[in-house]
Amino acid sequence: MFRFKLLSLIIFISSLTYSQNNQMFDFDYALFNYDSTYSFLELYYAIDQSKFTTKNVNDTIFIEGYLNIEILNSTDNSLLYNKSYFLNRPVYIKGNEDINSGSFIGVIGFVLQEGEYKFRLNTIDNLDNANQDTKEQIIKIISYNVGKPMISDIQIASNIIASSANTNSIFYKNTYEVIPNPFAFFSQNSPVLFFYCELYNLNLSNESEELVLKQTIVSNLGNIKYSKTKNISRQNHSIVEAGAIPMNKYGTGSYNFILSLFDSDNNFIHSVSKRIYFINPDVIDTVELYSDDMNVFSSEFGIYTAEECDALFDASKYIASKQEIDRYDELDSLNAKRNFLYMFWRMRDEDQSTPENRAKDEYLKRVEHANNNWTKFNRKGYKSDRGRVYLTYGEPDILDRYPNEADVKPYEIWRYNSIEGGVVFVFADLTGFGSYDLIHSTKVGEIRDDNWLGRIAGAY
Repeated sequence: MFRFKLLSLIIFISSLTYSQNNQMFDFDYALFNYDSTYSFLELYYAIDQSKFTTKNVNDTIFIEGYLNIEILNSTDNSLLYNKSYFLNRPVYIKGNEDINSGSFIGVIGFVLQEGEYKFRLNTIDNLDNANQDTKEQIIKIISYNVGKPMISDIQIASNIIASSANTNSIFYKNTYEVIPNPFAFFSQNSPVLFFYCELYNLNLSNESEELVLKQTIVSNLGNIKYSKTKNISRQNHSIVEAGAIPMNKYGTGSYNFILSLFDSDNNFIHSVSKRIYFINPDVIDTVELYSDDMNVFSSEFGIYTAEECDALFDASKYIASKQEIDRYDELDSLNAKRNFLYMFWRMRDEDQSTPENRAKDEYLKRVEHANNNWTKFNRKGYKSDRGRVYLTYGEPDILDRYPNEADVKPYEIWRYNSIEGGVVFVFADLTGFGSYDLIHSTKVGEIRDDNWLGRIAGAY
């Protein structure tokens, strides 16, 4: 029934203008059935053109870069797929207002067997090779041929056009044109949650004439915000399910969108879920605020001032997602900031049964260490290059200091053996004031200069 286009790289210019901060791109994925042996994985990208260096050629401003995709065996890290795609996009043409300088959306498809794979995505600015961004994620590929009704992954979309006549669209499938939303991010300007999924193996048995599909949106505190059921006929083996849910009455926060399948006797069969984010400062959810405030006021965050909240989150940005940074920037009240920080660290707490938050405590110890050791002039230690690397990657396995070598500026080499098979960071005191800058690293996405020894010796 289902027809997919096998894609190399497909790009769609979008009007998305989300701030990516230091991130050059974001991605999401959804898994679907392909045949009796394979499943089909779609990867969705949003690449922020504003993070690339531009060049001007005859009144046309371009960006150039590469998107590299690697697929590795998650067990032994053996490389299964490696391909780079050249990105050459006009972001401004004099007299042409249709050229978009925001983000552009892409989709790529893979036919894969059951198993666990490590996906590593890397964007590189061709005009500034030090400008890179890398993301990794383990993705589990399952088989949908398991002898019971199943739901595919949920694809979150910014728009869905039913019965689309645009069959040549790169986002066309099964009569729908599904525009991906890799951020899973919604706001006042785009308050409708569009979703697409597929249901399989519906007619494998005749235990009941119909199945029941339940749609649920649950807040981060576990409160049900939306619930809807729909009867599903078992006449067909597989069907498509797509829909749109208005969210304009919801307050700012993260939510779980859940699809669950039951038989006619209300026996559970299968469910899938997706995390989504919504910013809507015009709606104050008193139920959510009350529940949240009761927890916050009984925690250490209940006595934080606005300045203390801002300082804590500023030091925590190295481990925050793009969505979390954007959400915090939207907050305009002290209680909202306290609530945010409470939930930010609660989600990172591996043992929520105790009042202690080990993840937060360990991280703040690192911040204190950075401030005690690397604060210079008016810049806190956690804002230094050594502070950023220390907070992001932790204590190095080996730290070599070279403070007094002849004819060479003071430098340090930090080695991490468990990252990407072993990486190094080189910091040097280029000014002579004890402020060490990162001048070279073999870590993907960090600044790289293989001639760094010549630089600290003053050769260039």
